[in-house]
Amino acid sequence: MKSKLFILAALLAPASLQGALVMGYEFNGTTTENFVTPGTSGVTVASGFISGTAVPAGGTLQAGDPQLVNNTDTYSKTVGSAWTTLTYRVREFDSSGALITAYDSAGIAILLSQNTNGSGAFNPGTANISAVDSGNGFFTVDVNISGYTQSTVNYLRVDPIGGPDAANHTFDLDYIRVFDSSAVPEPSISILGALGGLALLRRRR
Repeated sequence: MKSKLFILAALLAPASLQGALVMGYEFNGTTTENFVTPGTSGVTVASGFISGTAVPAGGTLQAGDPQLVNNTDTYSKTVGSAWTTLTYRVREFDSSGALITAYDSAGIAILLSQNTNGSGAFNPGTANISAVDSGNGFFTVDVNISGYTQSTVNYLRVDPIGGPDAANHTFDLDYIRVFDSSAVPEPSISILGALGGLALLRRRR
């Protein structure tokens, strides 16, 4: 189960620092939330995470390159919006089950397209990917997607962990979120939202 402290931190921080949430997948249920998972085996959704293992070389076309792909949902950008950051939180284990303690962006692809087949997709490249240790083996990964200029997103691909070197590695992915930095809530609104979240947590006890 996700830590209450982490949930509270999410309530207090991201909206005011990164902007308004315009796209979010939390994996709090039991479904993949319309994501398909090329190059990944043993996919499960439980305890607030989507998890899977990168298939070994020769397993599929995307062997050793696990992907989360959603071409079912549609998101439209409003005039004047600035979708600047895609962020996700992930941890990785090697084939023996040992936790990987350093984040490596090699082989990572983050793709957005207005076309459901992914053609003409925007790829910000690894130079626009940064990660910070967020505890318990997880890294919070921020991707600068400000270069995406299309008005809609009909295709989203997120590689939770790296390319060929990730074969047989397992991942737990906490969430995927996209923020609009042009719509930063007023501090009072953020505080009210946090207080509402605290009340909700109290009711769940």
